[in-house]
Amino acid sequence: MKQTYEFRPGTRLPKSVNPQRAGEIVLGLGAEEEGAAAVALVEKARPTNSPIHDAFTWDDTKAAQERRLEQARYLIGSIVKVTMTSNVDTEVKTVKAFIHVPNPSGGAGAYVTPAVLSTDEDKFKRALESTRHRFNGAAKALRELKALAPKHVIVRIEAAADHLGEAIEELDSV
Repeated sequence: MKQTYEFRPGTRLPKSVNPQRAGEIVLGLGAEEEGAAAVALVEKARPTNSPIHDAFTWDDTKAAQERRLEQARYLIGSIVKVTMTSNVDTEVKTVKAFIHVPNPSGGAGAYVTPAVLSTDEDKFKRALESTRHRFNGAAKALRELKALAPKHVIVRIEAAADHLGEAIEELDSV
């Protein structure tokens, strides 16, 4: 029986990229054997007549700018604020220095300090919704892994899923 492929909901790819063809190409690159490497997929997409060509940015200037934006997001997300507690042991505490707040109209969003987030209810709600979305994604990933897991790991995955489910319920009550 032929495998059917779709893009997950919310995927932002050009309509010209067919998920069935994309899945078949990845499969053909060895996903069932040693694994499909991203570099091999890029090479497979390079010809302009490739069914997945439009999934990539081929204008090197634009692609470089997009990569720099990814790096900027990574850099911003990697910065933490260090504080010393007043304990005798001088315990060090770190928290994210900047938190991403999604744009309500679907744009790129922006990063704000925790102080801004704590005083702007709208930004806080958007950041919380983003966190809830990531938790739901993690719960889905755990369900998928549980279905594939060796028997000796299933109990641990179920426990993690239960804890995550409780956290999601808490977020839903906020």
